[in-house]
Amino acid sequence: MRRATLVVAFSLWGGGALVHAEPSREAVESLLKGYERVFTEADMRALGPGTDLVLARIADDGKAHEILRVRAVSALAYAKTAAARGTLESILRRKADAPAGVDRLLLRKAAVALGWQNGPGVVARLRPLLSHDDEDVRIDAAIGLGLTRSPAAAVELRARFTDEPAVSVRHQLTKQIKAIDDDAAAEPRQTARP
Repeated sequence: MRRATLVVAFSLWGGGALVHAEPSREAVESLLKGYERVFTEADMRALGPGTDLVLARIADDGKAHEILRVRAVSALAYAKTAAARGTLESILRRKADAPAGVDRLLLRKAAVALGWQNGPGVVARLRPLLSHDDEDVRIDAAIGLGLTRSPAAAVELRARFTDEPAVSVRHQLTKQIKAIDDDAAAEPRQTARP
């Protein structure tokens, strides 16, 4: 029998109470365990409200399998909630100086997921990772910044390019700058109407 935590929300319309069942951890984990399958935005919608909270608990559970934790962090990209964003930002703060291993991988995945979410302050939160000692962290920070499609992110990526010693990171910086520039060029021009 699946265990579900009930989350009660009060409806503003009609003053009645709505009851939403948070998906069970088992239901969420079953979607994270796929061999060739990745967790999608459709999975997030199908599981419904509270999925972000379950994903956050899996991500922070040091006893959970490393792959589940990493996939849970990646899946938080699709949960555009304050709780999901708070979890991703917390991982960036707590794992920034983590040694190589699962904590470093969680940091990398959080950088990409936060970039996908975008929003206020994301560029500032990801900027320090462009100077991280680990080349892979710098690559994922560049990807996260590129996903924001923010002109401010392009400025940070260009600034890092001149100091970046690793060819693979420079390649990713170039790729993300181009994506941001292409996105900006594709936006329809706003013209004033007479």
